[in-house]
Amino acid sequence: MKATFRKYNLHFIRPGGTSRGVLFVKETYFLKIEGASRIGIGECAFFKGLSMDNEAHYEQKLSWLCENIDLDKKYLKAMLKEYPSIIFGLEQAFLSLESDGMFELFPSKFTKGEDAISINGLVWMGDKSFMKKQIKEKLKLGFKTIKLKIGAIDFDAELELLDSIRKEYGPREIEIRVDANGAFQIDEALEKLKILSDFRLHSIEQPIQVKQ
Repeated sequence: MKATFRKYNLHFIRPGGTSRGVLFVKETYFLKIEGASRIGIGECAFFKGLSMDNEAHYEQKLSWLCENIDLDKKYLKAMLKEYPSIIFGLEQAFLSLESDGMFELFPSKFTKGEDAISINGLVWMGDKSFMKKQIKEKLKLGFKTIKLKIGAIDFDAELELLDSIRKEYGPREIEIRVDANGAFQIDEALEKLKILSDFRLHSIEQPIQVKQ
């Protein structure tokens, strides 16, 4: 087999705010594996500043993988344990290589266009008015679940925003999920979770940073 990778930058139409900065560009790497008569493609979805992967040696690790693609899969994954996004791309590329359709890894009614998958409407961080505008847009589009990025603006302002949503929409009407991207400090996380629970949230993603 032969393996190569290519970097591809996705440029945000609207900058995406997180608790650890604003995203203007999303760096992505595509891993291509070539067999005797087939090609498999996987995406190594690395998030600069957010992923746990070692940014400084990322391309070096991808090069190593391409040079050793014929080694045992379990061994490759063991050697890449600190690079979960590369492992994801590797697994996806092999599934792609072995499937009947390069981009249809798990055939289903959804991939045939016969069924739908419910997803949440993502609301990016920003000032209160900007976030409110996004929420209204998502609800107008028919979303019943919204996911808010929190942790970048004042916590009290975020609570006011959640309160304003809950005063207008109960949990049966709108399901709310929040994602803090590791913004909470260890000594404040439990108290903040307790306060957030008053708004009957579905869940909170990554309240504290990796390895804490």
